[in-house]
Amino acid sequence: MTPLVETVRPYINHYGYWAIFFGVFLESLGLPLPGETLIIVAGLVAAKGVLNLPGVIIVAIMATFIANDISYFIGYKAGRNFVVKHGKYVFINESRLESLESFVKRHGTKGVIAARFIIGLRQLNGFIAGTAKMPWLQFVICNMIGAILWVGWWTGLSYYFGKKFDSIFVKYYFLFGIICLIMIIIMALRFSKNADQDPSAKGPAL
Repeated sequence: MTPLVETVRPYINHYGYWAIFFGVFLESLGLPLPGETLIIVAGLVAAKGVLNLPGVIIVAIMATFIANDISYFIGYKAGRNFVVKHGKYVFINESRLESLESFVKRHGTKGVIAARFIIGLRQLNGFIAGTAKMPWLQFVICNMIGAILWVGWWTGLSYYFGKKFDSIFVKYYFLFGIICLIMIIIMALRFSKNADQDPSAKGPAL
């Protein structure tokens, strides 16, 4: 079992759904917390019967959906200057914000949904959509779809392996992480290439 999983598991075992909610909620607001690992471990714990899988899914979806809605309104109402000024606390600077805004504007609704699966974009998704002035209803729909897909994928996958092939999952967890990392790097390189070709993307890509 990886050290990160071992760190997260006791909180889920002790605090249950509250640990899932606040961990995913705070990560979705931009804080550097292991939200993805939380829901993966929650799926494994649910496979052992400690938690209820539908409960885990609903709690995680609501946590990330609410947090991203809050960050959207912060970005939309307070504006990009506010986000840039206070963004240092969640690793946002102006050049990075410009680059990410360009990504959202270029890909629209698909970008909001896809951002769920990209580290860095997921945490800033709401802020970016807000500062880019994406229509609220459009964002809400995409936000919910993205939340359902993201939470459903990771909890469903971990629950399945935890139920059927727990020992195999644990043994090959590191390999699974490497595959995910490679996918993220490939997506980041494609994003960087697209940003270089887009004259509106002034800042460096992720």
